[in-house]
Amino acid sequence: MRNIMHFRDAVSEAEEKNKALGGKPMPHEDALALKNKIRLTSVLALKVYLDLLALKKPSVEQANHMEIYEDTMEKAKKVLPAIKVAKTAH
Repeated sequence: MRNIMHFRDAVSEAEEKNKALGGKPMPHEDALALKNKIRLTSVLALKVYLDLLALKKPSVEQANHMEIYEDTMEKAKKVLPAIKVAKTAH
């Protein structure tokens, strides 16, 4: 269930950085690293979520983690497209 928390933390970090930048683009490497972090942690969290869904009677804590995952996924759907990547000069 720790992976769900890592996913939540990655999405929160992206929200904070977007808010701090006020809609301005992030440096190319930072934006890509943040997007990749969200994608990786979402896959790891999804595996845990699916394992929890397979339980017939999840505990209260497990049910809470499932809800956290669902809420975080909704936030991730909004925050990923909002991360603006600065164009690099080649």
